[in-house]
Amino acid sequence: MNNVNGFTFYRSYFECIDKLPNEDQATLLLAIVYYVYKDIEPEFDGILSALWTVIKPNLDTSKNRSQNPQNKQKTKQKQTKNKTKTKSKQNKNKDLKDKDKDKDKDKELDKDKDKDKEIEGVKDYIFNTIEQSYGRTLSSFEYEMVEEWMKQYSVDLIIYAIKKSVLANKKTIRYTNGILKNWKSSGYQTIADIDDNESMFNTNDEQMEELFNYDWLNENNE
Repeated sequence: MNNVNGFTFYRSYFECIDKLPNEDQATLLLAIVYYVYKDIEPEFDGILSALWTVIKPNLDTSKNRSQNPQNKQKTKQKQTKNKTKTKSKQNKNKDLKDKDKDKDKDKELDKDKDKDKEIEGVKDYIFNTIEQSYGRTLSSFEYEMVEEWMKQYSVDLIIYAIKKSVLANKKTIRYTNGILKNWKSSGYQTIADIDDNESMFNTNDEQMEELFNYDWLNENNE
């Protein structure tokens, strides 16, 4: 067992893990804990493998920080010193009203940074899930299409459409795009809506061909 005392668990991890079945949630959470505190790296496949690829680098960073308390202490001392200097300067050059305004600006910046981190985490999760499921790297054109999905559909619907594509042995972006457009046109917004109306997705080959070949880029430019 190593001497790691703790690690950072981002909210984006929770939001991704929360979409998994209970058994997979427990498996991934235990894997995270054993990796951090016992250096045991799990072997996953499918969605769990994609999630692990996103989470592992941040876990490594947390472990390194925890195992180097001397550097951490120096950083903390430097931060404290900088804060003291900043506070002194503010007391000399600004009144209380200006300080309050600066604090409000800092809080807004922190919120924006946290939001950006969450968005990037979700993007990485979706891209990794697709590439893992399709067994290949996406092209730049495909990346653009997936980014369009993120503007129109929830994460759970995108992941569910990928799963449907794999089960149908149709590992293409166009096929998955067709599934999403079909759900949207039918007014389905949740997985429950889809499962309750599963039989309605059995369209014929001609309908599916037209749907999957739809020129989505021209639609967005109209």
